[in-house]
Amino acid sequence: MSTSPVLMCLLANPVVVALTVCYGVAVAVFHVCAIRFGAKATLISKSIASLFFVIIGSVVLFTLLATKDNAAVMGSGMYLLIFLGLMHGCIGDVLLACRKIFPEKRTKWIASGMVAFALGHIYYAIAAFEYLNSTVNTLETPLKMMLLIAPFVLSAAIDFGNIKLATRLNLAYGKLRIGVIIYSFIIAFLLFSTLVGSLTAFASTNDTITLLPILPITLFTISDFVLSTNYFDKERRPMTPKQIIVIHVTYYMAQLMFALALSSPRLTCMASSL
Repeated sequence: MSTSPVLMCLLANPVVVALTVCYGVAVAVFHVCAIRFGAKATLISKSIASLFFVIIGSVVLFTLLATKDNAAVMGSGMYLLIFLGLMHGCIGDVLLACRKIFPEKRTKWIASGMVAFALGHIYYAIAAFEYLNSTVNTLETPLKMMLLIAPFVLSAAIDFGNIKLATRLNLAYGKLRIGVIIYSFIIAFLLFSTLVGSLTAFASTNDTITLLPILPITLFTISDFVLSTNYFDKERRPMTPKQIIVIHVTYYMAQLMFALALSSPRLTCMASSL
């Protein structure tokens, strides 16, 4: 029987569709609150918006486990990692929003949020590396090892460049310097593991769905970069409306794609099974 991407099957699920619509409304409300209202309204609306991608992830995980499709059930192990990443992302959102309510402890709230996001990124990165490992299994050993090592080398290079460019970007990491180094390595590793895995899979299968994970990971990286230019800005300038739009659109689109399993092309299901 023919198979279709898990997204296509999930969009036939009215619960997922309804939750996705509510998620879009919640993100829009949060965006308005972030621009026009105070810190408390922003914290509440942000918490609700982020909670929705966790709820969507819960429904997707349950759907994958409940289906009789063997491919989806086997893939649910990888999706569990993604779901744990979603949960930590939600926690990180709440912690980072608290920095405006308790400005005297701004650094501590940012540090706590970074830890939560770093843990979430680690879960995503494990899933991405597992995907990469599965795509290179059939290759010759020298090439396989080179592709497996590539994300580590590229991530270290990006991390080094990030620290060197901090002055030019008018950024000051202060006490969080070590944390930023670790965090940026993790997000870079997630990005490069996905890129190498997806491109390798596409080269061997010529199936465009294998390129799909690149989109949410790229959006995630853009969001983190723009956000860091504000959090660590030496002059502590407030975010511009354009920065807020970029951050919200890229971040919440990425988390929705994670929740809908777009980051895991191996998760396939029979269109009639969900």
